[in-house]
Amino acid sequence: MWKTIFVNLFSFTILTVSANAELWWWSGTKDNPSYFSKAGITVSPTTDLNPYSSYATPDGENYFVLDQNITVQMFRSLWQSSNQHISMTDGSVLTIDTASNGKDGYFSTIALRGIESFGQNSMIFESGTVNIVNSARDTYNMSADIRLNENSSGANNKILTFESGTTLNSELSLFFFGANNSKYPERSVVNLNGALNTSVSTDGVVKYNSITLKGDDNNSIIVNFGETATANIGKTNIEKNSVLNIAKGANVSVNTKNSGIASENPNIQVDTNAVLNVNGNLKISATASTHAINVNGTVNVGKDASVYIKDGGYRNVQVFRGGTFDISSTGKDSVYVDDGFRLIGGKLVLRSEEALASTVIWLYSSGGTSTIDLYAAAHAKAFSFTDGSELVVNFNDGGSLWLDEFTVERGGGWANNLDEKAMLTLVNYSNYLLHVDSFREEDDLSRIFAEGFEEGSFRWEADTVNGGYWLVGTAVPEPAAVASVLGAFAFALAAYRRLK
Repeated sequence: MWKTIFVNLFSFTILTVSANAELWWWSGTKDNPSYFSKAGITVSPTTDLNPYSSYATPDGENYFVLDQNITVQMFRSLWQSSNQHISMTDGSVLTIDTASNGKDGYFSTIALRGIESFGQNSMIFESGTVNIVNSARDTYNMSADIRLNENSSGANNKILTFESGTTLNSELSLFFFGANNSKYPERSVVNLNGALNTSVSTDGVVKYNSITLKGDDNNSIIVNFGETATANIGKTNIEKNSVLNIAKGANVSVNTKNSGIASENPNIQVDTNAVLNVNGNLKISATASTHAINVNGTVNVGKDASVYIKDGGYRNVQVFRGGTFDISSTGKDSVYVDDGFRLIGGKLVLRSEEALASTVIWLYSSGGTSTIDLYAAAHAKAFSFTDGSELVVNFNDGGSLWLDEFTVERGGGWANNLDEKAMLTLVNYSNYLLHVDSFREEDDLSRIFAEGFEEGSFRWEADTVNGGYWLVGTAVPEPAAVASVLGAFAFALAAYRRLK
């Protein structure tokens, strides 16, 4: 049975909290914070440790110093709490051990539980190390929850921050839960400005556990990797309505080797209405027969970002119907996808010239028509069409496309040239906007369509300046021009008759 201990520590020199208990750790001010060890407190590993603060605190800020290594079952704010700063001095370590839950399942480790009457409920860890472990992992299969939604209808803001210099280690898969209001994911925010590591070693074999941003029609959360952040994590799931941000300067490595994820699964999953914003550096190291990123929502790659996908697995990105992959990064091969983009009814947006310079774009039929939006003189390696695939390329202002090869064979002939079973439609096209260094005679250019051009008229014209070839077609005459020609012919015919 759980017990709650709430005492005035001025009356004690030593307080030992044993058995299953919940300890409320009283608040302090910035100039006079509450010190854990100076209060003479010792706790058992089965204790729930709750830094306590009253909403009556004048500035709403409450300060605590964790100046010793402790192990507890859970670390959470109480429903009365508002904003807490946890300083972990002298390299102190807070270990949260889920083992005492004594069964398989998902268990809260860090939780913010402020009620709706508070405008904001926050917790900040400064320096030190937080370890999330399962000391009974040989007996129980457990995962760790970090919750920002308890006792909340979603009307207040909940913010959990790990500052630069703080390390969060988890031997368990991590699940981030937000408040009960999917329309406002910004009300539930986790800021990771230090180091995040989810590795676990068994008999010398290292694997990285997964992280999941939970989301559905009722819940959502934002997780931010700040500019000083580093992360070494496993499979990453961004569920519906949730957002993962990687700031400029942040370095995030997703490694699924030795993780045991099933074949054909992705290393990063971006669900419908979910968003991944990459402005820093993202590297993916994969297990064989897994996809690097599956996109059903939106991925935005900023101008200073890099995405590197080369190490293991299928080394590809799959963009499905309803999904968008939007690239603004400016460096050559700044989005390096070793085995190519697979457009399966999804959209690829190119706002820079060289980001995809070495990448093949595969077209699949199973997701319906795929789309490429061009806003720059974009460079890619080639197209590769599968049977029945349809691609629409939109040439927006400033948009053009340069390909090393028009089409290449992929997968031992499984994906191939443009033929009678595939179709390419060009929107807002003018001659000399699509350039190739080389092409194959097998490509059936009659399968290229564009408004304002005669069907079957597209052909390759040698580029005498740059080398290679331009795609050009025969324009359909404007109605006014046709009328003018017909009018001139009629006038000439009438004059001829008069002469006779």
